Amino acid sequence: MIQKTFIVHGMKCQHCQSAVESALLDIRGVKEAQVSLVDNSVTVDYDEGIVTLDMLREAVEGAGRFEFEA
Repeated sequence: MIQKTFIVHGMKCQHCQSAVESALLDIRGVKEAQVSLVDNSVTVDYDEGIVTLDMLREAVEGAGRFEFEA
């Protein structure tokens, strides 16, 4: 398991926060996702052997008008 923090542009409200967290938690291999609206970031605990950065990016950007910065 690894923990990394990424910038996510476009999050403005609690709905955005929930959408990003839910999208990430739906990925097999993601254990935890914590969004900070103040920092425009998400901290993700995930298994690097299963989860790729592209998978995280696709989940976040597919959840709304968000831009994932690795």
